[in-house]
Formats: sequence, structure tokens, C-alpha cells
Amino acid sequence: MTTDSSLAVLATLENLIAPGKRTRLSPFVESAQCRVLFGEWPDEQRRAESLHTILEGADARIRAIVDHWDDFVSRGKDFARNDYSAPDFLDAYLAYYFSVNVPKVQLVLLDLVRDNLLHGELAVLDVGVGTGTTATALLDFLLAWGQACALQGQPLPITGLRLLGLDRSQESLDRAQAVVKAYASALRRRIEAQTWRNQGPDTSADDILQRVHAWANEAAWQCHDLEGGLPDLGYQPNLIVAANVWNELASHGKRQFDDLLRALPARGMAILIEPGSKQAAQALMRWRRGFIDTETEFGSLGPCGQEYGGRLPDACDACWSARRESFHQSPLYRRFRELSAEKRPDKRPDDQFENELLSWSYAVIGKHVGAAPVRPVPRHSLSADPVLAGPLHLRYIGTYRKQGGTVEPVSEATSSTARDAAGADYLKVCPAGFRMSRLAIERRPGYQVPELRFGERFTLTNVEARQYGTQPIHTLVPLERDQSELLPEQPPTRAGFLATYTPAVREAIDEIAYRLFGFPGMKDFQHAILERVLAGNSIFAIAATGGGKSECFILPAMLLPGLTVVVSPLKSLMMDQYEQRIRRRYGLEGLATYINGDVHFAERQARLRRMELGYYKLVYFTPEQLEQGYVLDSLRRAHDRVGLRYLALDEAHCISHWGHDFRPSYLNITQRFAAKGLTPVRIALTATASPAVRRDICEELVVCQG
Repeated sequence: MTTDSSLAVLATLENLIAPGKRTRLSPFVESAQCRVLFGEWPDEQRRAESLHTILEGADARIRAIVDHWDDFVSRGKDFARNDYSAPDFLDAYLAYYFSVNVPKVQLVLLDLVRDNLLHGELAVLDVGVGTGTTATALLDFLLAWGQACALQGQPLPITGLRLLGLDRSQESLDRAQAVVKAYASALRRRIEAQTWRNQGPDTSADDILQRVHAWANEAAWQCHDLEGGLPDLGYQPNLIVAANVWNELASHGKRQFDDLLRALPARGMAILIEPGSKQAAQALMRWRRGFIDTETEFGSLGPCGQEYGGRLPDACDACWSARRESFHQSPLYRRFRELSAEKRPDKRPDDQFENELLSWSYAVIGKHVGAAPVRPVPRHSLSADPVLAGPLHLRYIGTYRKQGGTVEPVSEATSSTARDAAGADYLKVCPAGFRMSRLAIERRPGYQVPELRFGERFTLTNVEARQYGTQPIHTLVPLERDQSELLPEQPPTRAGFLATYTPAVREAIDEIAYRLFGFPGMKDFQHAILERVLAGNSIFAIAATGGGKSECFILPAMLLPGLTVVVSPLKSLMMDQYEQRIRRRYGLEGLATYINGDVHFAERQARLRRMELGYYKLVYFTPEQLEQGYVLDSLRRAHDRVGLRYLALDEAHCISHWGHDFRPSYLNITQRFAAKGLTPVRIALTATASPAVRRDICEELVVCQG
């Protein structure tokens, strides 16, 4: 993906799947769970309230499946020997494990899209279906990808999908099929609602709903145990997915699985997802190295090892490559955890995303045309001089934090937004090129680094290398901020505005708003605003309180690359919007922050630095903060790196002398920005304004004249 529009599609897709590195379930997936578990559909006109009502009415059923799950845990959580024919276990799996395993599959698919490895006809073999986890994740991912493409007027690169689920348990297959059928029905309900609202079928955004609906209904299912031999598939898959299956196979089953991989065609791929425990992760990495070493046509496609071609280094055998992601708890998942905590109290901090289920390891391998290239492992030395000027070429494989006497992986969202607590984070990097067993960058409190994706390559300059005793373990300690530099291999996306606002774009925006916010569709006045601002034109808009004005800058911030600055006149108003709307309702706090006089200066500086590095899509400021020279300088640096796209002024009547809430600090904001070379698109919003106030606002913001 190299064009500006393709990069913009990727940026939008990332924000749909895991905004701010916080994964989430789509409304379609949540609806499928409700339908299969409780026999009910949420009311799309009042979705949040309806889900709450459904869960309240199903409380006894949820308690029953929690009881079964608690018994399963007390017996050691032995998935391999568990009775998958038990309906209560399958229900518990669907409510709990399915919820957090769907995002894991989608994050791996996102990696493949980023590397331009998914295109054309997909023939997918899902080994070990669970309750339809991989199938649902794949279908829902293709839907989100298609909607992001429709927004940019691009075709979905996937032209067809054939999906076969393989499992040894007929009961699991039946449940998986029921979940996928329910997902397809959720799509059909959405198609019918859209057709009714738009008075007829619409364009490409509607087309992707139709296509994914058809793919879901065409999915096939086969009962087969790999321990008994290879299945007769009747077709050749080019993508094999095994999620939490490989570790359950006995030695004969693993040999059969290897034979499945060997039969992949040229450019075929396999995704293996396993738990994030040290034992499971190391076992997967050892298998990957052994398989690629033996099968010379294969190489690693992710999350690491790509630079070594068909000969992975010895260090892979002992690597604990665990990824942890943040998860925006769905109502069902949250209720399940609340009830399970009554039986089995969880002493870990429940900050809405830290739990062991989101710690996982994975490997993606691919079959090349001919033998995979063998590249020499680069040799580096850390002993000649403790201070290394670099540049060192490194690969990021997770963030760890020392807590008490142990070092554990932490979620990517946690490491980026709460990393200035006592102690230090360690950015683990691949040690293979340095001939050692472990290598990490120590990130002490106050030192900010750019956002890094799991498995991403980057360069590092000017660090001090410290060895622990006589062991081959080193820590790289960056020098002062203005001396050390950490640069990701891929620069931030800086795509432009939308070229047109066609019916297809309007439909795509409705679908994206449904996915992000749960709205049946955007209102006409919102579309009128979005049509201008998404094309790069400023606007002054008046709409009633509670009518959805905020979404007119929140949604553009999610859809396009770059930073949006929001000016809010009152700290109470700012905090209410951040807490109630951004965090609780939408789960977007990983992409947003606020800066006002109540934020401690050191934390204010840390947030500004993270803003400069591209962590945030939305930053709320009180107008007084934008009178500070160091804040404007920080915004200039953020613009240079990621681009300042929008300046949204909430309660814009505060600009006018004639307004009832005139705030002097609102005056000259655009002039102050312009003095720093900042000319973002302006979005001025208010609920009421007299003709005199309107003139003042327009003249101040240079939105219009007279």
C-alpha cells in the first residue's frame, strides 16, 4: 500500500479495529453474541439501553454459564481435555474467550494489510473453530476494511472469500456455524435498515455489507480430528489460521498440521496464535524456527524475523515474544467478569483492559516462490564502547514493566498513556544481531518515545549499553532527549482530505459511525458539516445542545490522519466530554487527552510530548492554555511530525463580545496559530448565536465574511 489514499485507508482501518491501540468488538459481533446466547437482538434505535435491558433479563443464564466457567477454571483450564459438547461451556466460551480472541485475529490481519500481503481471492482454512472466533473475526475485519476503502473511493483488495472451519467437535462446529449465521443476520438487518432509510440500495458501502453477508452464509464446516490424519478438503487453502489450537495437538497431530502447511501454494500463508505465557510463546517460537529451517520454501512474515529470510537465528528458540493489547470491554464481557469476580476475586487492577487474556503470542509464516532467501545475521558489538552512537537497527517486540520482583508484559495502550508511574518500562527488542539472549531499551519516567507497533523496525542513536553481570543480557539506556533519537521505520501517514462527498462516501460514514458510536446513522445536519470539513473546508455551525455537534469533530479526527485540537471553555465541560463521551461511551481515550490548569506541569509536559510524537488524535485545551508560548511551540512540533488537521472550537459564542459567555482568551486563537505557521481547518460549533455574535465568530475565525 503506497498511495496516499491507500495509506489513508490503513489509518482509518486501524482506528476502526483498535483506536488508540485499544481493541473493540463491532456492533455486529455483539449482536451475534446476544442472538446466540439469549435469543434477542438489540434495538438499534437505542442500542446501549437495549443491551443493558437484555443483559438484565438474562442475568440467571449468565450466572449459570459463569458457574460452568468457574468449574472449568478450578479443574486447571485444560482446553485439550475439556468436553466441548457441553452447551454451558460453549456459552461461557462465547461470552468470555470469544470476546477477546476476535480482536487478536483482527490485529494479525491488520499487520498483513499493512505489509500488503492480503489481496485477491482468499481460500481460508480455520483449524479449530472454537465458537466461530476466526471466521467471525475475518468476516468483520473484511467489512471494516471495505468500509474504510469506500470512504476513500477505493475497491476492497479482497475479491472473493472461501471459508472452511475444521474441528474435531461437531458441537463446536454447530455453535460456530450458529454464531456466523447470526453475524450474517445482523448484517442483513443492517442492510434492510439502510435500504429503508435511503429509499433504495446504495453504492459501494452497501455493496460490502452484501458481499460479507454472502461470504458468511457460504462458510462451510467439516468435522475432522488431525490426530487421525489429513482431512479431505476438496480445495487448496492459501491462508491457514490456527488460533489456540497448536498447543493442544499431540505430536502426531502437530505432524499432520505441518503437512497441511507444506501443501500451501506459493505465496500461501499460515497464522498461528497461542497464549502469551512464557512457556507457550517460547514453544511457538521454537516450532517456527525448526519448521522454517527444515522447509526452505518458507520464511517468517511476522511479527518478527522477516530480515533473516529462511534461516532464523538461534535466539528465537528462547524468545518470550508476548504481545499484550488493551480491550474496550463490551457490556456482555464486563457483566461476565463482574459475576465471575463474585466467585473468584481478581486481585489484579481492573482498569478495563489489563487481564491475562490479552497477553498472546503469534507467528505468521509464508511460502515463497522458490526457496526463501538466506541472509546473514548482522553482527553488532556492545562491549567495545559503552556509549553507542549508532544508528542501531532494531525490532520492537513488546513493552515490559518491572513490578515488584517480576518483569511482565504490559498492554501497548498502558505503556503509552500511563508510563510515568514509579519505575521504568523496558522496550524489548530482538537480540539476535547482537549475539545475546536478551536486549531491551530502558524507558525511564519522563522519557517519551514515538509510538511503535509490535514487530516494527526502528533506529536508535546515542545510547549507553549496560550489561547485567556476566550474562549475555544488556539494557540500552538513551542519553538526554536532545541527544538520543528513536525513529520508527514507517513515518506517520500524512494523507490529504477527501476528494468528493458522494452517496458512497456518505453511506461509508454512516457505517463507520455505527461501528464506532453505535449510531443508526448520522443526522442530516451532521452530514452537512462533515461534507465541508472532510473536504478541507472550515465551517461555523449552530445546532441544539445534545444534538451531536461533538461527533462532527470526533468522527473526522478518527477518519483522517493527523491531530485535532479541541478548545473547550470550561474545565468541567471538558472533563464531562472526555469522561462520559470519549472514555466511557466510545472507548477512545487511547487517542485523546486533555490539558488544562488542573493537570500537573510535569504531566502536562509529558502529554504535550506524546502529542508531538503522534499518540493522540484529539487533544482538548482550555483557551488559556493556548496563550502559552511553550504550548504553541509544542503544537508546531506536532504539526511538523504528524500534521495539525483540525481546530475545533466548542461553545464558539464565547469568542464574541456580544455573547453571553465572552472569554477574552478565545480571541485571536487563529492569529496565534497562524503566527506559528499553523492553519488548520476550523470547526466552530455552538448551540445559539445572535446575528451580531455570528458576525464576530466568522470574522474572528475567517470562516466567512460579513
